[in-house]
Amino acid sequence: MRLVRHKRMAAAIALMAIAHAGYARSDAPTENDRSKLLGAREGAELARMALQYRPDDGVKPDCSHLVNQIYRESGLNFRFASSSEIYAGIDPFQRVRHPQPGDLIVWRGHVGIVVNPREHSFYSSLRSGLNTDYYDADYWTRRGPPRFYRYRLSAQAPASPRLLRTVHRADSVNDEQKLERTAATPREIVVPHRDSSDTRSRFLIVEADLPEKPKPEDFRGALLQHIDDAGSALESSQTLDANTSVLVVDDVQVEKLKLKKDQGSLEIRLDCSVAVVDGQVTANPLSQKRKLNLQRAEAGWMVEDKDAPVYVPRQIALRIFATQLAMATRQDRDQDVARLMRVLNALAPEK
Repeated sequence: MRLVRHKRMAAAIALMAIAHAGYARSDAPTENDRSKLLGAREGAELARMALQYRPDDGVKPDCSHLVNQIYRESGLNFRFASSSEIYAGIDPFQRVRHPQPGDLIVWRGHVGIVVNPREHSFYSSLRSGLNTDYYDADYWTRRGPPRFYRYRLSAQAPASPRLLRTVHRADSVNDEQKLERTAATPREIVVPHRDSSDTRSRFLIVEADLPEKPKPEDFRGALLQHIDDAGSALESSQTLDANTSVLVVDDVQVEKLKLKKDQGSLEIRLDCSVAVVDGQVTANPLSQKRKLNLQRAEAGWMVEDKDAPVYVPRQIALRIFATQLAMATRQDRDQDVARLMRVLNALAPEK
């Protein structure tokens, strides 16, 4: 009887933690609200239109103007916004976890249109011209996790007339073949392993996020944003396991910054509320100092954090561990239930 009560209590704690962390907001739009988001068929047609797009004046637009023009030509209007603004979120787009063709893929400093999610391809204004590339290529993964946004249709105009008309129209052979090749042919690039320590220990702070002469506070903001983005990617991929070293980060302070031409270093202090190392939970507040190496890259500063643990913001950690607790409870993994309850108890907000 005591074991049954214990499992019921664990399930209740998991549900409360998930609700507190934002999963129980019934008024928030969800990705499952298919009737209000651009459909898969319209999205695929939008991707085809992107591949066909040619600027009237023959001048290559930048990435932000390109996606705005393609959407407008398809009848999906939105005010022009920079890639950094789109990254933060603009109307009428809704952020989604699982992209479909036609969605926007955005990093701070660059935006494109998803062509084929299975092959991780997207279309954008690149240095090589208007072309497709792969967002799991090394250059793009170093920018950090991208965000995906889907166009939200108004209730008065459930779909764009032009886009709907073209959904059933036969496209030109060349562009149809180009889209099929994007989905079918092997890629000629090296894709890094997503879970490798090397991928986690190196990331890019794009130049657009920093002033010309960055100060410690500028890097602090960029690091906090990176931790938030990395946590969101971890939550989406659900790859956190009991053997992963995790630091739940409340704040970051840059104590020393050195920049000399194309190299530099950062000495930072991480203020953490919980640490999970080798399955052991440390619930006392702690600070950890780390030295990060900086190297000037084509699009910004490459940051190297050797032997880095997983950094997770508190709210995202609550959601991840609450979900794991619910799963462990259903699967009768009593040892994991006890460990996860200790983690969630440490993460619970003080009254």
